[in-house]
Amino acid sequence: MINDGYEIYEPEILGDWLTVVKNQAVLVAFLTWLVDQLRPRLIMRFPELSLEVVKVQYLGTYPAFGLKHTENYAPEAIATLMESTIEELLQRTPVHAFLEFLFAGDVDWSDLTKQLLKTS
Repeated sequence: MINDGYEIYEPEILGDWLTVVKNQAVLVAFLTWLVDQLRPRLIMRFPELSLEVVKVQYLGTYPAFGLKHTENYAPEAIATLMESTIEELLQRTPVHAFLEFLFAGDVDWSDLTKQLLKTS
């Protein structure tokens, strides 16, 4: 998915991972897992919020979070909740939860990443 209509969000807690990771397929899988974990928590507070992994083209091409929301939501409130939830997930979720997500389905993360990040 490209970032058409999405507000790009790059959480500070993820640091430079979004732009300097060499294995982008693992990054896409990780971001997709985070979306899967974040979405239920965000929807409780922001029911009309849409959160996806999107392609960003700025000083290169890389994946990031894309947000769509109504004007009723303050972007700062969404960002604050996302940052704190990501931090909590990284501190409290065992790595095997991500690995189960990564390996459980028959998703070809390399192919998915190529499709996501392909140039038009």
